[in-house]
Order: sequence, then C-alpha cells, then structure tokens
Amino acid sequence: KCKGHRQCIIPSVVIVRTIYSAAEAQRRATEDGLIHTAWTKVWDTIDTQLETRLGKFMQAQEMYRRQADQGKYIKSLKAIIQEKSRSVKTALEFCQAAENRMHSFEVGGAYAFHRFRSVDEATLFVREAQDNVELARKELKKSEKDLAHVKGFVKVSKKLQL
Repeated sequence: KCKGHRQCIIPSVVIVRTIYSAAEAQRRATEDGLIHTAWTKVWDTIDTQLETRLGKFMQAQEMYRRQADQGKYIKSLKAIIQEKSRSVKTALEFCQAAENRMHSFEVGGAYAFHRFRSVDEATLFVREAQDNVELARKELKKSEKDLAHVKGFVKVSKKLQL
C-alpha cells in the first residue's frame, strides 16, 4: 500500500484484438452456421404462416390497428399545436402590452399606467416578453415538425407499414 506519497502505477498491457485458437475458431464457425440455419427455418415458417388466409387476416388487422393508433396520435398532436398557437398569440399580446407600457414610460406617461421606475426595468421587462414570444414560437415549430414527421409515415405504402 502506498502511504504518504503518490500511488504506484502498475504497468499493464492491453490486448486490442482477441486471439482465437484454431479449435475455438472452428467451434464458433459451426455455431454460427447452426444459428443461421435455425433462423432461416424460423423465418421460412413465419413467411409460410403469413401467406395463409389467417396470416393475411392478422396482417390486415394489425395494419388497421396501427393506422387507428396513428390517427389518434395525429389528432393529439394537432390539439397540442392549437394549444401552442394560442400560447404564441397570448405571448404576442403580452409583448405588445409590454411595448405599449415601455412607450408610455418613454414619453413620460402616468406611473399608474406603465409602473416602471427606471429605463433598465422597462427594457428588461420588454426583453423578457420578447424572449417568451420566441420560446413559444420555438415550441410551436417543434410540435409542427413532429406532426409533419408523423404524417410522413401515413404516406408509406400499406405493404411497407407491415
């Protein structure tokens, strides 16, 4: 143990590549072949099942379920977009009111209307209102982008949706 001085550095070697013996490499190749064969059989069985009448029915049901779920999701995204557009409108109205108060302060209007004590306070208030507008617009734009992304999946052919 190192006491009272820096810890000792233990020299070590890092092997970048794994080295296999010939027997291990042969065993791995055999196992990989068995795994590939097993998966090929599984996928062949699945393809055969999907080509039957019941398989086609199951695929159609799954497609209709996915389309219904996607329709519900699109409807919820549209509701979110409406809410965020109202938020942008409210922020714009608040920003306009803040600018009107700032203008009243600049022209020497009554304190009861503008309620600012200094130019810095008025400027900060207007800047915060403008930042709120920008934030609301960014959130709206993000939601619209999400909706466009989801609607892109609706245009995919029915065969690819499965």
